[in-house]
Amino acid sequence: MIRRITPFPIEPPLQLWNCPMTIPASLVAELALPTPDIGLDGLTPDVRAFRDGIEIYHISQYRRWQSDGDVNVIDNTSKGVYGADGRFSWVPSSYERGPAWLAEISGGRTISVQTCTRDSGGDNETCISWATHTENRAGNGFGSLRGVAIRTRDHEGKYTTEFARY
Repeated sequence: MIRRITPFPIEPPLQLWNCPMTIPASLVAELALPTPDIGLDGLTPDVRAFRDGIEIYHISQYRRWQSDGDVNVIDNTSKGVYGADGRFSWVPSSYERGPAWLAEISGGRTISVQTCTRDSGGDNETCISWATHTENRAGNGFGSLRGVAIRTRDHEGKYTTEFARY
């Protein structure tokens, strides 16, 4: 799937406008061919389902100990998405809060994290409630992780994943 990593910007994984199998609308009308259900993006539902079955992440995350014992996390991960009009764009995302398959494919792990909601009116030491969520951690949990992760879903619903570090 991933053939090479090029300098940013990373190109869209599926460039449907470059498809050599297109047929001009005028020829469709001239030949009286049945017209498929075409959406705003110019795609049929089958092609759109294939396109939407692609998930791509540009991961750029750094996790370091600070001298005061706190952890400094810089997570500049972005996710590639196709809009309703079919245009590809990158939107802010997060490796830590991303799907579990990102940790699995990149050699990391998923951990359970508890957070406390403190009493703002009292001594601020008492937890009013606890919430649990999962987060991804790269490798040993510290250092940097940079790469491109892609997951595709085929017509049978099976997933294929690939990760390329850089």
